[in-house]
Amino acid sequence: MTPQNSIKKTSLIIGLCLFTYFANAKSKNGNKMAETEKTIKESIVFTTPVSNQKVEILFTTNSLGDVNFVLAKTDNVDLKNKIEKQFSQLHLTKLKTDVVHSIILNFKTQ
Repeated sequence: MTPQNSIKKTSLIIGLCLFTYFANAKSKNGNKMAETEKTIKESIVFTTPVSNQKVEILFTTNSLGDVNFVLAKTDNVDLKNKIEKQFSQLHLTKLKTDVVHSIILNFKTQ
């Protein structure tokens, strides 16, 4: 086997290993995010109708999974207060702690 063939085979093996590693890491994080999104969708409830709008929510969690910071970006003060109150009561253990997470809620009236 020539040195060039050996380098090519080694590079190919390293590339496949890295691809497998990142593919597994992405699928694990995807499952965590899907579970977190499901928890949020099931927990956030509004009794009064909300007009069509998008609201970006920034939040962080502590080491126990409790939401310790929430910021809802909307001009509707009542909606902002309701979202922030409900988010502050969430328990999201699957997320990294002390990292700002972002989610966008789309409200549509039918």
